[in-house]
Amino acid sequence: MKKKTVSEIILQYLKERAGEWHAGYEFVNKTVVVGNSTYWLGSSSDRKARQLAIDGKIDRIRKGK
Repeated sequence: MKKKTVSEIILQYLKERAGEWHAGYEFVNKTVVVGNSTYWLGSSSDRKARQLAIDGKIDRIRKGK
């Protein structure tokens, strides 16, 4: 079985929670449950989420300035 990448985990997590918005920093050093599995997202996971937005794989909104 192929190990999932952080980007794949974030994409699946967001897909399972469609309609909810999550800030990139919410993924830093956090344990998330995707399907029936638990994954640890490390210190660079906010960067992975930002790259997914740059690549157009997830939507990004900006609040404030």
